[in-house]
Amino acid sequence: MKKALLTGIDFFITRTNKLIIAYTVLSLKQDIIFSEQGNH
Repeated sequence: MKKALLTGIDFFITRTNKLIIAYTVLSLKQDIIFSEQGNH
């Protein structure tokens, strides 16, 4: 039972980390696009 709980927590953490990374990457891409538009 305890192992299943730990596996669930581990899965949740990795999923959350992936979401955070994806969100950060998207934000950085938007910043780059905006700065490029500003330069032209």
